[in-house]
Amino acid sequence: MHRKSWSLFSAAVLTLVLAMGSLAHARDAHAAKKNVNRVEISGVVNINTAPEAKLRLLPGIGQKKAQAIIAYRTQKPFMQPEELMKVKGINLKLFQKIKDFIATAGDTSIIRRKVPAESAN
Repeated sequence: MHRKSWSLFSAAVLTLVLAMGSLAHARDAHAAKKNVNRVEISGVVNINTAPEAKLRLLPGIGQKKAQAIIAYRTQKPFMQPEELMKVKGINLKLFQKIKDFIATAGDTSIIRRKVPAESAN
C-alpha cells in the first residue's frame, strides 16, 4: 500500500472508531436519562370492588381494560384471580405481570410511586 493510501485508510478507520464511540456514548446517555425513575408498586387491587383509577395503577391496564374489568364484574364477580383472563385484552402474559397485585376479596391498597434509579458506580 502506498503511503498516501495508507494515510487515507488510517484516517477512515480513526473516523469510524470515533463515530462508534460517540454513538455508544449517546446510547448510554439516553439509557441513563430514560431510567432516571423507575416505578414501584406495592399492595393489591381488589378486582371486584376497585374503581377504574385504582385498576389503572396495574402495569398494562389502561382506561379500556379497566372499564372492561368493571363491565365483566358487574355480570359476574371474579372468584379467582385467573378469571381476569376472561376479560378481553387480558392474556396470560399480562396476567403473569399483574397477578401479584390482584385479589378477589379484601381492601384495595395498591400504591404506585416513582423511585429514583440507582446510580451506577
